[in-house]
Amino acid sequence: MSRVRNVKLSELSADMMNVLAGVEEFEAAMEKSGGDLGDEDFRQYAGLKGLAKQRGEDIEEKICDLCLVAEEKEMEAAAIGGEVDRLDKRLTALKKRKAALAGSAERIRKYLIGEMNILGLDRFKHGVYRVRITESERLIVYPGWEEKLAPEFIVTKTTTQVDKAAVKAAIKAGDQFPADCVGIETIKRLKFD
Repeated sequence: MSRVRNVKLSELSADMMNVLAGVEEFEAAMEKSGGDLGDEDFRQYAGLKGLAKQRGEDIEEKICDLCLVAEEKEMEAAAIGGEVDRLDKRLTALKKRKAALAGSAERIRKYLIGEMNILGLDRFKHGVYRVRITESERLIVYPGWEEKLAPEFIVTKTTTQVDKAAVKAAIKAGDQFPADCVGIETIKRLKFD
């Protein structure tokens, strides 16, 4: 078990900076005094140097721990991605099967309507089946309707959104935009080799 497992890297870094500041103070004091250190000062200096070395090792261990956690999460995400891909393929196959079955059922219904019309039947009842032919209307819109229909029969729907690619290119070209409107965020990623 890692001895730095429950310590944040930022805490280790801050501690390291304090230790290094102490080492620098001792070294500056040594330089001022011409290199003379008493036994107690030397022990304190050696202790700080040892602590700096230990903190450096702790930081390296913590970075390795974090890299391991990141790699584990990436591997789990990849496994989930594989499962999602498999399920997507299965879903696509099921949707195709559903469409095929619905199309087949619709063709059978149309066939029955045609045959019942030939026979002059608008109703049919036998056993558990009770069938009747009903009529309803639906509107069919043909190409070119825009020029032929009056405005009161037309509804205009619009969506407004930012053209991100154009704005990004404009910013890179030097154009200025209000800071509270758009901006570029730099994303840093770790690559594990």
